[in-house]
Amino acid sequence: MPSLNRLASLVVLVTAGALPLAQAGESVHTAGSHLSAPWSIRDEAMPLPVSLQLSYPLLAQAAVSGAQDMPGSPLSVAPTPRAAQCAASYRLPWGPIRNCTDAIAAGVGSLAMVAGFLGWWSDGFSSQFKFRNEGWFGPETYSAGIDKLGHAFSIYVTTRLLSQAFTWAGDPREMSVARAGMLSFAIGLGIEVFDGLEKSGKYGFSWQDMIMNSAGILLGMYAEDNPGFDKWFAFRWRRESSSLVGSGTYDSHQYFGVLRLSGWSELGPYNPLRYAELMVGYGAFGYRGDSDNSNYANRQRSLYAGVGLNLTELLDRTAFSGSLQGGRTQWFATEFLKYVQVPGTASIHAAKTWKP
Repeated sequence: MPSLNRLASLVVLVTAGALPLAQAGESVHTAGSHLSAPWSIRDEAMPLPVSLQLSYPLLAQAAVSGAQDMPGSPLSVAPTPRAAQCAASYRLPWGPIRNCTDAIAAGVGSLAMVAGFLGWWSDGFSSQFKFRNEGWFGPETYSAGIDKLGHAFSIYVTTRLLSQAFTWAGDPREMSVARAGMLSFAIGLGIEVFDGLEKSGKYGFSWQDMIMNSAGILLGMYAEDNPGFDKWFAFRWRRESSSLVGSGTYDSHQYFGVLRLSGWSELGPYNPLRYAELMVGYGAFGYRGDSDNSNYANRQRSLYAGVGLNLTELLDRTAFSGSLQGGRTQWFATEFLKYVQVPGTASIHAAKTWKP
């Protein structure tokens, strides 16, 4: 049962990668006002070598590639002839980059590191490792759970796109899915570790983030391992305009779980219900950032329900039924509509709203 094997592998990775951090040193808890403040683990013998910062992309690539030698691993499946063709096209190997799969892993790891340094780690690192209890969906948290859903969503999308990229590079589907899950987990864990070592103290290793990362990875792996998933379901994001919204990081983000009626085989090809989607979602307003409580009185959290238009089904039966069928335009449109809720294509209402 490959799916259970992958789940077990992720559990082992979580335990082996994160447990030593939780056992290192003395914990100190600090109380906060509206926000759940970080608690830290102090260990002055934990400097972050520059070599580790620079080599993290290759370490992520090596960890994924090394699992290929594990007996019984989905990564031990022989690659397709496409793998050799891809490597030859890009004149590989080049140093530790042996093939297109390695190039994708190292490239994505590098992009994650660059994004981290530009967005969060510009102040550098310290020898003090910090954990941060960020909470979940409560009104006193800094994002009301929007950041948590953002973790699950972004790594879900990453896992799915990586799986397709590895298939393009010549991996069989089973290998692509397993490799994408492992690389996504390695990147998510690496980001949290660097957050824990970040010098300014604004961030920290968050167990909540890792739990949501793991949920997004498992959902992405399941979706890629089951081709019929997208006929039935979608996990989407949108950002809505509102008078309550400022310019903050978490304002007006909404995430939706979507049930597509097109997956119901009993519906005939001309039944209009094939173009319908049932949607539930969650969003928050007035949450401007990690330490900005200036709009606290206007904060609100909402659960949504609604009905939407299945644009994928509509386009497949109209614009993409002719010469564009199977082309790049259809692929890009299909992928975009899996993850983004297009404005004006759904009637969505707040079923329940909470305010502080």
